[in-house]
Amino acid sequence: MRETVKPRPAPEAPEPEAPKEKKGYPLAATIIVSLLLVLALFGGRDNDAGVSSGAESIGFILGWAFAGVFLWGIAWAITIRHASRGWKWSSFATVVALGLLTGLARLA
Repeated sequence: MRETVKPRPAPEAPEPEAPKEKKGYPLAATIIVSLLLVLALFGGRDNDAGVSSGAESIGFILGWAFAGVFLWGIAWAITIRHASRGWKWSSFATVVALGLLTGLARLA
């Protein structure tokens, strides 16, 4: 009698691993940028902003908002760019709003 040979199943090729997504840390970056803005509020020799007109006041406040955008840009380049779109926009809005409030507080 002849034995029947069962065919061996073909070896399965290992599935290629999906590239791992980098995770951003937007909450930590937003907190750090916010702390830098608040600490800058208390920096300096005096609390007088040196603003004499309404147009200078607006420019001063917008300058603080721009400082927030600049710091957010650094944080974006480091870690926020890996986060979801919602985190990007919410961290941006938070930092700009805090920059505006910091400028207003510095004027007062």
